[in-house]
Amino acid sequence: MAFGKRFSELLGVELPIIQAPMAGSSDAELAIAVSEAGGLGSLPCAMLSADQVRSSYQTIQQRTARPVNVNFFATGFHPRPTSASVDGVNCCPDIIQREASIPPH
Repeated sequence: MAFGKRFSELLGVELPIIQAPMAGSSDAELAIAVSEAGGLGSLPCAMLSADQVRSSYQTIQQRTARPVNVNFFATGFHPRPTSASVDGVNCCPDIIQREASIPPH
C-alpha cells in the first residue's frame, strides 16, 4: 500500500497532509478549514490557557466532525511544573483521553 493511502487511512483523512500546529499564528479556524478540506487540521495549544483550549476545541467540535490534531508540547526548561502548565495539560483530560482512544486508568 502506498504511503499516502496508508497514512490517510490511519488518520481518517482524505489527503496525506498535516497542518503544522504553529503556536501564535494559527487557530481553531485554520484547523477547521484544513480538516474540512481533507487534511488533518491542528490546534496549537502551547500558548493557550486552559479556558482557551477548551473553548477552541468546543468550536472545532461544533464546526467539523473530521479529525483534528490537538497539539501540546513539553520542554525541559521548567524542571518544576507551574500552575499554568498543569492547568494547560489538565484542562480537558476526558476529551483528550476519549479522542485519542486511551482507556481510563
